[in-house]
Amino acid sequence: MNAPKEINGVPWIFEDAEAERVGWQNRIAAFENEIAAKISILDLELTRTPIRASTKKRLGLLRAAHVRQRETVRQLLKSFYPFDSKLYDVTLALRGKIPSSQGLVNYTSNVLRDWGPHANAENHQMIELLRPLLGERSFKRAFVPGSGAGRLPYDLHQTFPIRETMALDHNPFLSLFANEMAKGATLEWVDFPLSPSSLESAAAIEPCRAPEPARSGLRFALGSVLSIPANSSRDSPLPFRDFDLIITPWLIDVIPESFDRFATRMNALLESEGEWINFGPLGFSDANPSLRFSFDEIKEVLLESGFEILNSGERKNTPYLSSPHSSGSRRETLFWFHAKKVQSRAAPKAHERLPDWIKDSSLSVPALPKLKQIGETSLVFAEVCSLVDGRKSIRTIANEIALKYGMPPEAAELALKKYLSDQVATS
Repeated sequence: MNAPKEINGVPWIFEDAEAERVGWQNRIAAFENEIAAKISILDLELTRTPIRASTKKRLGLLRAAHVRQRETVRQLLKSFYPFDSKLYDVTLALRGKIPSSQGLVNYTSNVLRDWGPHANAENHQMIELLRPLLGERSFKRAFVPGSGAGRLPYDLHQTFPIRETMALDHNPFLSLFANEMAKGATLEWVDFPLSPSSLESAAAIEPCRAPEPARSGLRFALGSVLSIPANSSRDSPLPFRDFDLIITPWLIDVIPESFDRFATRMNALLESEGEWINFGPLGFSDANPSLRFSFDEIKEVLLESGFEILNSGERKNTPYLSSPHSSGSRRETLFWFHAKKVQSRAAPKAHERLPDWIKDSSLSVPALPKLKQIGETSLVFAEVCSLVDGRKSIRTIANEIALKYGMPPEAAELALKKYLSDQVATS
């Protein structure tokens, strides 16, 4: 199994490229399994008699929408297919507790908000927020980490005189979707509102496209802003440094890194007098209460991190992910700041969320109490966790799993590393 360098022309720059590929393959496997189950249930319900004509119509719409969703995912992520059947079964079982926000298609609404036929209103508001801050000035290199489905970097690049705009996100589905939109493609995606406004709105298949193909200079990449490669020099094909503008939308409160450390990281990515604009809610959920920053604390951290605050404020009652197919909507208060780098700070090390025994497969896996608890919830979990005795390494355990299930030891090792990584990350 080889680590990719790019997917559909989008650079893949994860620090542990091979493990990330397996991790996302696990998510795709989970998606395939869930879609197949949903279609199977709908097929069963559609054969029941008697059935109202209206119910049959709604179930038919749901079935068609799930099929379309699966087809679009397969089209975009075809390089991840086909799955080895044994690898599929074992990696699906070992996928662990993937955080709900990190699933493959959790951001369905974001895709439609960015590129669907009703996309303009919310996206226009973000550009109007940026317009007085950026004015008519030109920028050489802009960076949008956490770019999601990609409309913000697209609009930024199309609206303002920016020579090059780099967009980075960890989700391959979102980044590849955005890349296709920027090239002028049309893809269909599906709206499944929680509270549909009509029978037809229960599942709406929508065409997605950009207003026009992006002008040259807009680039998407797959990776984490918390572990940008250390060799990203000025001469790299994809240099992540010396930006004169960084924009972080809906990001600082969801990344697994404290804001004070993240602010230093942004400082290091900017050139002298480079600017950082952030906007979004402040829904910090860190287990440590001292890291759930208020807006006042955020502004103090900016000053401590080598920034001058040019402006800041709140934008109340902002629509968020509103859908014409839903009978409900959400409103957010956006906190925003516009800061300029006035002092340099050294870049912090790449974010370390994993202990040495996961990064080095030859080290002993500690007998963590959490693994014993998880082992009680699944036969495969129990089998893996029972092999953890405080002495065996990941490689040793993976070899035993590979032998039993007839899969390549390298694939078993990567799957096991991903599974144990998820447990450590959620502990």
